[in-house]
Amino acid sequence: SPAETNIPRSASLPLEALLSRTPQDSVLLNFKPESEGEKAQWRTLPMDEIDKLHGYQSTLADINENTMFYISSGKHKSKTAKISVFEPLIVDGFEITTRFPDLYKVPDTVVTQSMVEVSALAESKLTIRVMGNKAMSGGLITWENGKTEKMEADSARGNSAVASFNITTSLIGRVKIKDSDNQEYQLPDQLIITMLLDQPPVIEIKTPKDAVAMNPAGELIVNTVAKDDFGIDTVDFVFFRGGDKSDGTRITMPPAPKKGSVEASARSVQVSHAFRLADLKPPVGREEVLSFYVECKDKKGQVAVSDFGMLTVGYFEMWSTINLAQGMGGSAVVQIIKDIEPYLNAAWHLHSRKNTLAGNDFKGQAGELASTMIDPGNNKLYTFAAPKD
Repeated sequence: SPAETNIPRSASLPLEALLSRTPQDSVLLNFKPESEGEKAQWRTLPMDEIDKLHGYQSTLADINENTMFYISSGKHKSKTAKISVFEPLIVDGFEITTRFPDLYKVPDTVVTQSMVEVSALAESKLTIRVMGNKAMSGGLITWENGKTEKMEADSARGNSAVASFNITTSLIGRVKIKDSDNQEYQLPDQLIITMLLDQPPVIEIKTPKDAVAMNPAGELIVNTVAKDDFGIDTVDFVFFRGGDKSDGTRITMPPAPKKGSVEASARSVQVSHAFRLADLKPPVGREEVLSFYVECKDKKGQVAVSDFGMLTVGYFEMWSTINLAQGMGGSAVVQIIKDIEPYLNAAWHLHSRKNTLAGNDFKGQAGELASTMIDPGNNKLYTFAAPKD
């Protein structure tokens, strides 16, 4: 056995001795606590012969303080050696701080876990702190991809080691910690970090569900729900008047108040807008058709658009809001809106995704949509309106 050794408190230490020849007397292990001083009496334990030439063995159990020892047989004895006792490191847990990218304007989140298993948004900064019962001199995180993160002792917080890094991929790794007694510990549990990608938002017009008609003084209430995994930034109402070739007129819609946390409200917002025909300049004309949609952006700037809606301006004798799906006496305008609307919405959503489609996907999907407008019975375009005399 080594002459000098360090062991954790309350551990047992097997000791082995090799003699130069067969002893004439019993072989003894002599020991005493260092704290008792030089004049203290030595205790003894007999050593048992083992299957080695002139070999003997004994065990000191439950050592709780620094201890001196030597081996003797009759008048022969070894040099005195020392067993140093240290407090073993006990890991109390991990503190994990997630700092989101600045554009999300989200406060840092701090959680304490018995093991590291977290999900974090891509490009977030993750800080992992190992907390224990004694001071640490540092540590090392080794990832399965071969990369490493150095952990530094934190004198300000005490009894901890910390590492910070940006999330660019999902990671699995292990932690090795070195304490103030220069003892290394390989922690048993893996670190599992799952990188999350910010998905595009989704938006839906809840009402009106169908095309509507109203008189020139009518008011259309548009109720919308927008959702995103990391928060909605803006919601806009966009409308077009007949013959409008522009990008439309855009009106920002403030979100409706919602009970609950700010985070929950940001991830699912209810938005309403009162679209008043009487406010439009120049004034709307009878049988004028307006179209509209709702657009939202998440905090990353990703965009989602709703289906198109249609609004037909009628006469003052009409009710202010009418669901055209229920019919208005077979008006040609009503029939056009009712039949062609699914094709308009399909084309609208296809064009809104044009920049995100790969290769010839856009042309292929546009061709498939166009083919659905052909009557297979006569190979001609479907009739979307009753002909006028």
